[in-house]
Amino acid sequence: MSVPRFDILLEENKSYQPGQTVTGHVLLDLTGLLKSRGVVLSCRGGGYVRISPNRKKLKAKQFLENREIYFTEDRFIAGNGRDVMLFQPGSYTFEFRIKLPLKIPNTIHTVHGYVRYVLYCRFYETELHDFLQNTYLEMSELQSEPKKLRSEKIAVQHFVLFKSYDISHVPGILNSRYEQAYERVRHVICSSGEISFLFSLPKTGYCVGEHIYVTADIRNMSNWEVIFSEMAINQTITFKAGGHTDTIQQRICSTKRGNIPPHQTYLWDNVPIFVPGICDVTTEHCNIMVLEYWASFTVGVKTKIRVKQIQVDIPIVIGVQAQ
Repeated sequence: MSVPRFDILLEENKSYQPGQTVTGHVLLDLTGLLKSRGVVLSCRGGGYVRISPNRKKLKAKQFLENREIYFTEDRFIAGNGRDVMLFQPGSYTFEFRIKLPLKIPNTIHTVHGYVRYVLYCRFYETELHDFLQNTYLEMSELQSEPKKLRSEKIAVQHFVLFKSYDISHVPGILNSRYEQAYERVRHVICSSGEISFLFSLPKTGYCVGEHIYVTADIRNMSNWEVIFSEMAINQTITFKAGGHTDTIQQRICSTKRGNIPPHQTYLWDNVPIFVPGICDVTTEHCNIMVLEYWASFTVGVKTKIRVKQIQVDIPIVIGVQAQ
């Protein structure tokens, strides 16, 4: 038996929202006879995390894994799983419609884990209980191009799930927030004076495409020069496995201002910073990954030995408004 073509084609592009229906068809070309109890289409959605927390109680190279299953469905698109069918040479088309749940997380790809959704179709040749046991795919095996899953008797198609995060229901996002810092900078063995600043935001919830207006009052009462002040939007993803956590951080965007001489002040007066589209990501309904955003304000002081950085952080929420 030879299968020159065994594909899953989606009618829409490969991006869907929770609650939508995935529609498409399976294309099958046979050049020889094939005996089977039917053709089964399976849909899987799951998350996977692999971290190396490097805690004292763990070996240095020990990895911890965690998995979550969000959606699983198996259905016969040809046959019934009991009676043996004889597929004649030729071309076959099988249509399908799969309804997605409402509460499932977005597709995510990171260095420590992912959330993925996949359709795969295969010939059914064993007992039903064995089939349901053996065809379940570990989510860690669902790579972007799963070559070891592609064969004459299996077709694989990934699709993306994405829904913008609605921040309208988040409590307190319209409240203003401020943080302040005081740092006494020393000159060798004697005091050189104090550097202080007050960093404030008019609210803590923002939409993609919006501007964050930053206010900061910086007072350099030391004998050193402040060489920069910077506001940045940062992203943190926390991964959970085996009772431990690991995090990755990245800076989304930032804006910077220049020098402040000794015994001088400087005011950031509603300086805008744009919230880019890359921020509209959420780990809602995912329990093994937590995504957070925070705004940081940093002042860099050039001392005789090094550049000393003074920083404060304000947690923020980024998403979209309800339509």
